Amino acid sequence: MAEELDNIWKFQRLTEEEKDINTNNSLEEEVIEERRIWLVGKLLTKCPFNKEAMMRTMKAIWKLRREEEIAALEENLFLFKFQWERDKERELEEAPWTFDK
Repeated sequence: MAEELDNIWKFQRLTEEEKDINTNNSLEEEVIEERRIWLVGKLLTKCPFNKEAMMRTMKAIWKLRREEEIAALEENLFLFKFQWERDKERELEEAPWTFDK
């Protein structure tokens, strides 16, 4: 039985299409590295608030530069993308943050 399986596996080959599939982990590692400098924050409030104003305020306080650095994920849940890990670490050390009072 084992010998038969060895013979079957011996002739198994990837198709040209399968060879083109990216098996290189460098892209995955790059994405993981990029995400290391992301934070997810949650506003702990039941009161209505202006999301755009909150995002502008936090962007100014944290000195974020690009538009895509803050994104609303869900109600009261936001993604903050920093350019440098030291910036993320600084904001974590200074946490918790308040907005509008």
